Amino acid sequence: MAQSASGLILRISRKFDAPADRVFTAWTDPDNFGAWFGPVGMKKLVCELDVRVGGNWRYMGEGRARNIPGARQSTEPVRPTVSGKYLEIKPPHRLVFTWAWHEEADFASPRGHESVVTVQFNETDDERTDVVLTQAVFKDETALAAHESGWTGAFDKLAEFLGRAA
Repeated sequence: MAQSASGLILRISRKFDAPADRVFTAWTDPDNFGAWFGPVGMKKLVCELDVRVGGNWRYMGEGRARNIPGARQSTEPVRPTVSGKYLEIKPPHRLVFTWAWHEEADFASPRGHESVVTVQFNETDDERTDVVLTQAVFKDETALAAHESGWTGAFDKLAEFLGRAA
């Protein structure tokens, strides 16, 4: 986590045992993205990606609130719903998109505070990929901490997915 003059910024870096084109595809193919995205314990209900500049993406998952960072803890199932728009796509090196949670488990419901997610895919000499994710700007530290926890769990799931897909 980092704080800038303009607000709160999340930065996470992680190496994956796969070449950049495979990791990039895991982020841009709806079946792949839906297989790993979200915190541990979350399953995909809807995953639609129109991967082109100006294209929309949306995801709805389902899980228990105890598995969702920042959510009020409950054993009742919840359906986190998020969407955005692609701003930049440079395969297999860079992906930039907006991100905002919907108020309800419905894509027609209003979207909350919008941030921008930038993902860099840097292939190493040993055909691994260093992924650097930056998400900015958060409205408060609680939102930043919840997203840090969520992305950390999602990256664990991505590593597992890439291991299975090998």
